[in-house]
Amino acid sequence: MRRTELKEILQKNTEESRWYYHRYPCLYRDLMLWEYYLQCVSLRRKQKIHAPKNRARLDVCDDYAISEKTFYAIRRTLCELCEDV
Repeated sequence: MRRTELKEILQKNTEESRWYYHRYPCLYRDLMLWEYYLQCVSLRRKQKIHAPKNRARLDVCDDYAISEKTFYAIRRTLCELCEDV
């Protein structure tokens, strides 16, 4: 499944979306954080900043007050569910 498909599923009130929310209570938040991370990576690449993924990860952690451990847990969860992470 792709991220866009997962986002569409989560936005609808269906049996499948309830299953995802029951299994992963913060999945929609995680998906939005990942989208923000990808925007930060593309911005850093446009600015030609060294190590854009590292800087983007630090931006996400600082902006949303999450730890790096939480960031990597989000990535792990999304990697299990989506093929384009």
